[in-house]
Amino acid sequence: MSRTISIRRLVGLAAPFALAAAGWWFLAPPQLGGRTDYVFTDGISMQPRFHTGDLAIVRRAGAYHVGQIVAYHNDELRSVVLHRIVAIRGGRYFFKGDNNNFIDPDHPTRDRLVGALWLHVPHAYAYLSRLHSPLAVAVLVAVSLLFSLGGVTTRRRRRRKREGRPPPRHVRVRVPAALSDLIDVTAAATVPAAAALLAVALAVTAVAFTRPVVTSSATAISYTQAGTFSYSGRARPGVAYPDGLLHSGEPVFLKLVRGLDVRFVYRFSSRARTRIAGTVALNARLSSDSGWSRTYALTSPQAFSGKTATVTGVFDVGRLPALLASLEQTTSVSDSYTLTVTPDVRIRGLLDGSPLHATYSTGLPLTVQDADLLPQRGLGSANPFHGSSTASISRTKLAPATVSVHGFEASVDTLRGGGLMGTAGSLALLLVASGTMLTRGRRRDETSRIKARYGPLIVDVARNESGVVELEDMDALARLAEQYERPILHGVGEDGRDEFGFTDDGTRYVYRTPPPPAEPEPEAPVVEEEPEELTVQEWMDRLGMTAAAVTPPPRRWRRQKAA
Repeated sequence: MSRTISIRRLVGLAAPFALAAAGWWFLAPPQLGGRTDYVFTDGISMQPRFHTGDLAIVRRAGAYHVGQIVAYHNDELRSVVLHRIVAIRGGRYFFKGDNNNFIDPDHPTRDRLVGALWLHVPHAYAYLSRLHSPLAVAVLVAVSLLFSLGGVTTRRRRRRKREGRPPPRHVRVRVPAALSDLIDVTAAATVPAAAALLAVALAVTAVAFTRPVVTSSATAISYTQAGTFSYSGRARPGVAYPDGLLHSGEPVFLKLVRGLDVRFVYRFSSRARTRIAGTVALNARLSSDSGWSRTYALTSPQAFSGKTATVTGVFDVGRLPALLASLEQTTSVSDSYTLTVTPDVRIRGLLDGSPLHATYSTGLPLTVQDADLLPQRGLGSANPFHGSSTASISRTKLAPATVSVHGFEASVDTLRGGGLMGTAGSLALLLVASGTMLTRGRRRDETSRIKARYGPLIVDVARNESGVVELEDMDALARLAEQYERPILHGVGEDGRDEFGFTDDGTRYVYRTPPPPAEPEPEAPVVEEEPEELTVQEWMDRLGMTAAAVTPPPRRWRRQKAA
């Protein structure tokens, strides 16, 4: 036996599976075999497009191109970073934040890319965090129950429709007078209270939406850069250098030492989270008191990543006497000279999430005399081989804005949500209470209006008890039987009256014919008897009379007896 399925039913059966498949395809994370990841942003590197708390939905792509916003695993930060691709070279991707003026030091390969930006949801974290509140959970449960009940009711209606059964009847419940009065009093008292709550909720909502959700405050983040110099060299063993080695801090005799090996160690420190990289180089600058100078590059710039860097260079100090003699002979000026070994450090990175760009160039000065070089001592007991500098950057910190009234403090975001919910709740309460008052106040007029408008459709019921509904006329019974598609059955009741009716869902609908008029009881017939013949003496004896007390009786005395 074959069964035909309509296209509409087939679509209805396939629609849930199609929606589930589409949802899995677009929203399933990789843990479930999908291609979609969810990233919450933090920091200011992608402003003004992205802010802290935004949700970025990224999807894996077959190919990535320059200009695309992509999330990738950063090994240095050990977290996922969402930046824009600015270059692709040698299978590596170069990223840069829109609000940064430097390229990320980490250059990931394709296997470390999470996915390209697919959808941006601003302030998603603030809204999703509210779902953890008990109120939000209660609302979600209530909505789920409403949808479940709605679905059950819809399925029942469809089943009744398929089975040809009429919708269930509504039973009207008679409310006691005391409860009716209580409802009237409660509704009358609720209207002003709901109006007051509505006014307060509207005021709170207006104040909350005129205030910013977040406030910004500038904070200083300090950091320290330090550098340590040392030098060494080789010479012929003798009185000046017994072991043939020049140690850091000793005078450099130009006739004995030819090459001066200079070493510089750079260190960066801060209490904040740091991610830096940069370049470091060494230069030697020979200058005179009159302003003449010449710079020699000891090393080329060398890249480094992290908080420390070390660089080493060699300067040929053996040629200084000939160079200075030639200079004085040319200029005919005898002057004092200084040789300063200067580092050239350039760093970039993030300091507690804020962009950082800094330089460091505190050098080691050496005084050039006739035959030697001597380290210049700083003021007091300062060590010329060690230098440091402290600086700070200003960071704009975002914090939730609050409103304080008489010691009560709440965030603007909370007030906005509470104000909207309070407005909706108080407005609904006001409408319900007002509708109850208006409905109960118009109840009498409502009854007459219903009867006037729906008179032909109204079926008068004599009584409704024990599952039997007695109708007042046969036409009403016929209309109901036609609606419920039931045959009308006929019978004779115990009282001899004709009964017409039918049964549906356990309820019996009956119309009884009026009883016949009662027949009057027949009058008892009067039976006349023949008069009894009595003599005068018998008559007097029955009456207890004497002949002297009465007049003579008639000839014949008749006595009648009732039948």
